[in-house]
Amino acid sequence: MKHLNHAMNNQNSQKLLICRPCPKDGTMCFYRSSLSSVDVEKLDFPVNCLARHCKILCCSNGLSLILVFVPDEVEQLFLWNPSTGESIILPNPQFPPRHPSLPIYGLGYDSTSDGFKILKIDMDKPYSTQVLALKSGSWQKIDYPR
Repeated sequence: MKHLNHAMNNQNSQKLLICRPCPKDGTMCFYRSSLSSVDVEKLDFPVNCLARHCKILCCSNGLSLILVFVPDEVEQLFLWNPSTGESIILPNPQFPPRHPSLPIYGLGYDSTSDGFKILKIDMDKPYSTQVLALKSGSWQKIDYPR
């Protein structure tokens, strides 16, 4: 919450997060740059990612949701705060899509529960929607009326 309050009060704190393969070893490198300058800072991501095996899904309030594809393993979701370097591995969704496709993710703060939530929408028909409340650490499926 301290980081969020500082970011909201400091207009110069807006940053751009960049993910690209490093030319020397093929691992994914993360960089951040202020929107008001051309300075670029290399960040230490807590996971060693192979080239083209990592994707920034979304960012909100200084947190970044990252999808890491590990060869011969299941993809893994991370929630990462680039400013503090803290990260957590998130539980995998409980309901896999019927047909593999890249889902749409959203990340936001829910003031009602005073916690962050992650939304996952599988674009397969019929659409499947799940929400992860970070406080509880569990995914819930959202059913829509027909």
